[in-house]
Amino acid sequence: MKNILIISLVLLIVSCSKDDDTSVVPGTSVLSMKINGTQWSGNIIGNMIDETTDNLVVQSFNTSPESFGFTIEDFTGVGDYPTSQGSNFTGALFSRKDKVIFSGGGTDIKYKVTSIEGSGTSKKGHGTFSGIMKSSAGEVLTITEGKF
Repeated sequence: MKNILIISLVLLIVSCSKDDDTSVVPGTSVLSMKINGTQWSGNIIGNMIDETTDNLVVQSFNTSPESFGFTIEDFTGVGDYPTSQGSNFTGALFSRKDKVIFSGGGTDIKYKVTSIEGSGTSKKGHGTFSGIMKSSAGEVLTITEGKF
């Protein structure tokens, strides 16, 4: 779990070093959502189901540079997360181009995994999400129509 969060943070930091073009590269997998009613999308640079740790991790970035990623722990397949059973942890980070970082954990963001693609060590999850994220200064972002 700690390794997944460290990898997620590294990917967020790396993605912040891109140029100021806000386009998405054609032909790649895209994560999209509305943030406070404004459309946002980014290339998915990581979408992995790790069956040894029961985690689903998704990372995306655009060239604004902004990045969004989340982790679902105790991932068991298609369904709604977080679950009410066990110690399921979900967490998301959004790094805005003004370098403000927002987080959403616990039940702040709800995920619905609708399908799984691939097999073995190349499984990927797809679905929807919505909820809220907060900055350390208390700014709140409302996430709707999220798709991965």
